[in-house]
Amino acid sequence: MDELPTLPPETAPLADLVPDTLVRLQVQFAQGKVDHLIVDRGLWLMGMPESQSDDWALCGALAQALFAQGKIGAATILATLFLRSLDTAVETLPQRRGTSEHKRKSILEVFDALQAVLVTANYLHAAEELAALQQSLLYGCELPKGAYAQWAPSAEVAVAADKARKVQAAAHAGLAPTTAFADFLTRFELGTAPPAEGPRPSRTEGLRISFLLDASRLMRVVESKDTQKATAVEMPLGLLADHVQKLHSALRRDRDAPESRAALGEGLFGPVAKLLAAETSAEIAAYGPVASLPFAALPVGGVLLGTGRSVTIRTGQDVALMRPPPSDARPGVPLRVAFALGAGREALSAPQQEVREIAALHAQDPGPLAEFNRASLLGLLAERPRILHIAAHFRMSESDPDASELVAADGLTIPLRTVFNRTTDLRATDLVFLAGCDSAGLSGMESFASQLIALGARHVIAALWPVDDGATHALAVATHAALANGAAPPLALSLAQRQLQTDPRYAAPHHWAAFQCYAA
Repeated sequence: MDELPTLPPETAPLADLVPDTLVRLQVQFAQGKVDHLIVDRGLWLMGMPESQSDDWALCGALAQALFAQGKIGAATILATLFLRSLDTAVETLPQRRGTSEHKRKSILEVFDALQAVLVTANYLHAAEELAALQQSLLYGCELPKGAYAQWAPSAEVAVAADKARKVQAAAHAGLAPTTAFADFLTRFELGTAPPAEGPRPSRTEGLRISFLLDASRLMRVVESKDTQKATAVEMPLGLLADHVQKLHSALRRDRDAPESRAALGEGLFGPVAKLLAAETSAEIAAYGPVASLPFAALPVGGVLLGTGRSVTIRTGQDVALMRPPPSDARPGVPLRVAFALGAGREALSAPQQEVREIAALHAQDPGPLAEFNRASLLGLLAERPRILHIAAHFRMSESDPDASELVAADGLTIPLRTVFNRTTDLRATDLVFLAGCDSAGLSGMESFASQLIALGARHVIAALWPVDDGATHALAVATHAALANGAAPPLALSLAQRQLQTDPRYAAPHHWAAFQCYAA
């Protein structure tokens, strides 16, 4: 290891070195360079008792710095220790996302570096776990305490991280030199060819395809019952992002973009077209520039991806990680439907008819047809419905989810956080159908859909952009007809979308491609 830096003058107490080092590292990150002397000083401080109060922050900054210097082994251990103390990190964030951007950015930058290394080293499951966790934190999902206390990308790293903590504790207690922790880290090397992790159980029987960022590339990770394989998507990230933006913008304005749809379908799924053709279901976990894609509208082998198969968009991490096991997750009632007309020119045309038709399909009595307000919506949630359908306007704020709201009776708004928050338990709910404009935001990972899944809902059907009343009504009724006949939510939506494509009024992708089925 390089010679340790000279300590500051005596006027700077030892305890001040930790925040000083953190600030210096952040300045150097911003300048695109990292001084090895600052890194060495930080590693030395990790063996000093004075570092303990800011241990997690120093772990994160040093991990990022070591990744930048190419010292992958030491960086991976520190990043692992950083994730294991994530509770402490998250607790320091203010409640409102808009006021915590700087700290949140510092945390997530460590994730970016670690994820790229994990993908490169073929730790694909760990990389996907990290990407899902990153989305959860980015958009304010709450983590249960201790959820990542034992996290590690592999057994090898887990053993090394445990040993590193023991060495650090001995140094803190004066039983080992203060340099022992740094010495241990710098001797560890991450295996370049880790043992094959093998496919993990999936929520579906079909194909599982994940798109993960690896530095300047998008990686396609394909898992089936028998194999797991990662390859790079050949399309450059810049071109990929351009196609996604053009497609999303065009479909949102009810203009098809067949060239972008074809390019994205071939670029993302062309190499696995034969595998897809043999499957009746597919899970897609999409991060980075493809997160907002309407996947069902992409042609693969001349056939739309959503034709003849159910497509589930995975968002965030498994609910089992997010919440403790339920004492009773059984539904209380089969179905509840809530509607609100809205106000002015935005008023919905006939949501009452939608309520009647959906209730009839499930052989349920719709009850009194009254628009919901906050109190009645909370009452519906308390009944633990297996299926919850909400026909109303949503006003989503991507920059600040706390500002997102639901338009209720008399055009009054309900901030989503006042109804769907950490006290809401949706573990008995198999499906929440959000029949409203922009109810998924720019992607299910970035808004209301992901929040509902974090609260326990197993599936959420939501829209990527505003869709007219007639198309939404037709798609909702067709989806519920399939649900009533026993289809699972992803397949029910796929069948409904296929039905709309045969209706001249709604055949354009604008009308049916906006809706996607999201799951944990």
